Amino acid sequence: MEQYLERLRAQDSGLIRNPDALWQLRRQVAVIVDEVVAATTGEPAWHAGRLADDRSNHRLAVYDADIDTDGALRGVHPLNFVHAATSLYEVALPLIVRRWSLTDAETLVTAGRALHEAILWHLALTSVSYATSALDKLRVSQEEERLRIARELHDRIGHGIGLILQHLDMYRVLLDRDPERARAKLAAATDAVGEAMYATQQLSAELRRSGLSGGIEYALRSYVEAAVPSAIHTKITVCADVLGLPQVLSEEVYLILREAVRNAVRHAGATHIEVSVDVTESELVASVTDDGRGFEPDLVADPHGHGLRSMSERAALLQGVLSISSRVHRGTTVDVRVPLVRSRL
Repeated sequence: MEQYLERLRAQDSGLIRNPDALWQLRRQVAVIVDEVVAATTGEPAWHAGRLADDRSNHRLAVYDADIDTDGALRGVHPLNFVHAATSLYEVALPLIVRRWSLTDAETLVTAGRALHEAILWHLALTSVSYATSALDKLRVSQEEERLRIARELHDRIGHGIGLILQHLDMYRVLLDRDPERARAKLAAATDAVGEAMYATQQLSAELRRSGLSGGIEYALRSYVEAAVPSAIHTKITVCADVLGLPQVLSEEVYLILREAVRNAVRHAGATHIEVSVDVTESELVASVTDDGRGFEPDLVADPHGHGLRSMSERAALLQGVLSISSRVHRGTTVDVRVPLVRSRL
């Protein structure tokens, strides 16, 4: 294990920096070695103090235990485990061969195959854990989006329709006894119908933009046009060709920037908002800056409910980093940096 951890440190593996993941890794390595010894020498495999002569039952026990503790692996990118798996094979096989004095060619092949199979099995488990975490975050994101749309329907369109009905009711009441006021109510109802129709068109256009077929810049400009009041001066600067970015990356970055703009409009009281997106050879860099009321990040974890946390989680899913800088009465800047080419993790 010491040789293995030294190899991971030399790689600057993300597992070394995550105590929970490192604990889980130690646990899995012990089980893997047990399985290889059992397959090669016929000795029984042990796990958590329980004897498992049948390897299938042994694996089921390991799988159940891993599911119970897979929180340790959530958010750890699978590439970390791919590199760790390769290193484990390189370190463990020579030690197993020497420890059990394996010299016969057939036995050596059996040991190598058993080690390879055991590592791949546990690698699959960690990948399932990561995928489960990603799907959980996706479901939360989708639920938040559904709730947002429901609020838009209730607050903007539902309120508008209610206002229309009020004006029409008053029109019917006043039609005979006060025709002039009745006409005014009918005109107000007509105006309210126009406003409700405009709100419906805005929401429909936003839903159509969710696919980001026109890229980040088009989606941002469309959102600003539809959702940011004209009294707020908004500047969007895109310094690179973003149409060639992967679809998933474009959508997630757009959602991060959109949430930052929405926060500036709804919570910051901003009069100016600047959005910038740049792409280099190695990363995408984007930011949203406003001149609003700001806040003290050290004192307020998330002044906008779950908005900032959701943005940070989206960035983490892309293996990126989200940072917030803000001061009271001096505005807020949201920065996101997402790597485009990742070396060994």
